[in-house]
Amino acid sequence: MAECNQLGQSGRFVKADSNIQRDMLFVSHATPEDNEFSRWLALQLAKEGFAVWCDLTKLLGGEPFWKEIETAIRSRTRKFLFVLSKSSNQKEGSLDELSVASTIRKQIADDHFIIPLRLDDLPFGDININLHKLNAIDFSKGWMAGFKKLVERLTDDGIGKDQRFGSDAVAVWWRQNFGENEGVTESPDYYCSNRLPLLELPPEMHAVRLEQALPDKFDLSIAPFAISPHQQFLLSFATMRDLLPFIEGQKLGLDNYKSFPTAEFLEKGIASLFDRRAARNHVSFLVRQGFERLAVARGLNGYTLSGRRRFFWFPSDLLTDNKVHFPALDGGKAWRGMVGYKSIKARDGNVRIRNWHFGIEGVPKIGFENYISILPHVAFSEDGVLYGSTKKQHSCRRSQCKSWYNDDWRDRIVGALFHLANGDSHLRVPLGAEAFAIVEPRLVTIESPVTYTKTSLLKAESEDEAEEITRDEHEEELEEDDDE
Repeated sequence: MAECNQLGQSGRFVKADSNIQRDMLFVSHATPEDNEFSRWLALQLAKEGFAVWCDLTKLLGGEPFWKEIETAIRSRTRKFLFVLSKSSNQKEGSLDELSVASTIRKQIADDHFIIPLRLDDLPFGDININLHKLNAIDFSKGWMAGFKKLVERLTDDGIGKDQRFGSDAVAVWWRQNFGENEGVTESPDYYCSNRLPLLELPPEMHAVRLEQALPDKFDLSIAPFAISPHQQFLLSFATMRDLLPFIEGQKLGLDNYKSFPTAEFLEKGIASLFDRRAARNHVSFLVRQGFERLAVARGLNGYTLSGRRRFFWFPSDLLTDNKVHFPALDGGKAWRGMVGYKSIKARDGNVRIRNWHFGIEGVPKIGFENYISILPHVAFSEDGVLYGSTKKQHSCRRSQCKSWYNDDWRDRIVGALFHLANGDSHLRVPLGAEAFAIVEPRLVTIESPVTYTKTSLLKAESEDEAEEITRDEHEEELEEDDDE
């Protein structure tokens, strides 16, 4: 390593030791806001065999705690991993560490010394100037996806493994800090697929040939039942009797009409028009519309996402006390809140109520297996009106739902499906006056003999963080009700 100058304790620049052994990955982060992610990252890196140091994982791999953080960055750090978030981007401690790392980056002439890890939706224009020209690795869309890219970057940069680290070292660290069983209890837990088996489709598909094709961006929701346009055809499980008033009312003109067995339609499509792949897409589109119509019929409101995607959320007062009571996966009785609130105090002292609304989206898949994937969503409103800004919705979702774990999401999905089924044993998705897709309303479930719980350390951090009043440019959140 080439010689370089460093600022010594006396304040004078001294020549750096050319034999310094830079062998550690240093994780810099905001405390306590980014603690959970930073600990997870450090343990994942250690499990892969990388020598890593984080103030939350003292003695991991036998590496002693560094009391002088600046000395650690200057003398031992091979790569400086900066957890970039709205918190770390403005916290004095994080920025001080970044400043030292920026100096070292220049001294050792390593343009890749600092690796920013983008954790949230911090606007690019607000990012600290020391990071502007560096390529950040995006963790905001999924921690594991970002981790895979980080490992690839470290490998490309020639960062080797350290035999002191690995899965055994992580296990030892965990036992020393949490004990053998902390984080796990000897009680069963239930983990679900998000798939609902689609048990049955209507026996016949109907193709109506119109005198002219539907106009572009035609509002399909005004049809009495689900329809799927293709050139001059309307495909539907609804019969001609079901559709004729609509066709006449819209002055579309009827040219011809033909029916096909659904199984044959899915296997062959329609000769000279489209193949079986397109046929399956049409059926998926019809079932999606049917699911959405069922949600509306059961009182849920729609929220439009990109493309044709929509999810459906529970409005306030649709349910008694905004709660769904449903059979629990273990055979008992359970309930979950589908609507909750948080008090918002503005800078002028006025207090407003922000509501959150649980919602679901149904995504059908027709092919080798027939099923509907259920995707959970949360929408936010004030005075019964949803926030119009997608950025505002996203920001509220990250704040509100960051503490929701498996059972929070799982039970709300189960409760929402129970509401859609109206307590029946099957979901009957309407596709015609007498045509229904029959769907199993219970998620495929796997029982685990143990249950994951937050460790005492994580609980303490969550409590500390909850006590802080978080502020943004316009408002601060005061308190959140306990809907459980």
